[in-house]
Amino acid sequence: MLEDDTDVCGYLKRIRVKRPADVIIEQVSQLVTNGVLKPGQRLPSERALMERFEVGRAHVREALHKLELYGIVRTFPQSGTVVEKISVQTLERLVRGVLVMEDLTPQMLTEVRGVLEIFSAELAATRATPEQIADIRKACEDLAEQVQKGGDTLGEDSLFHIRVAEATNNVLLRSLIGLIQADVQRVSQQHGTYKHGRPQEAAKEHLRILEAIEKRSPAMAVEAMRHHIEMGRAQFHED
Repeated sequence: MLEDDTDVCGYLKRIRVKRPADVIIEQVSQLVTNGVLKPGQRLPSERALMERFEVGRAHVREALHKLELYGIVRTFPQSGTVVEKISVQTLERLVRGVLVMEDLTPQMLTEVRGVLEIFSAELAATRATPEQIADIRKACEDLAEQVQKGGDTLGEDSLFHIRVAEATNNVLLRSLIGLIQADVQRVSQQHGTYKHGRPQEAAKEHLRILEAIEKRSPAMAVEAMRHHIEMGRAQFHED
């Protein structure tokens, strides 16, 4: 017989309440895994998804944004959202990673970012096309604008790193970096890393990374990205 409440609690499991956006992600991911949605295929419009899921536009956009960060879909201004044009096997690996990384720690994330994103900056400095550099600059400008408004900059920050990863022209590397961005945002929000002027400093660090890529200097890009990752790591240590 159990003697007290402590013994009983040992048999209970934590309840995880799913947000609407997570439910949408699960369903869309399942369609990708089952082959209903194929690489290059367009998803229903935001309005159609809102009506079908019976949720607000904010939940739909949050889900699509997270799927894009994971590298599963891409949203185009005029064409809507489409499944990434990568192999089915790669898509399935990405899908398996969605919503299952609840136990990631800041240390895990910063260690992996250090490996992937420093290499990403190095490759981007040698491989980026003029169009890709323009995309990185646009992401950099969007972040700076959001900083001036005093709003949440985590989305703009993540998009900058995605654009740098795209400029490596290595689909797998882009996918891996995309896979961790949503978790970087989640952990950053949990630990409140964007405080004490950090958004302003991050914007300056992004600019230095951009300038190194524009100068086609792998060494400068490596150093700029390493400094950026280390500054982010310091925010967790201060928490």
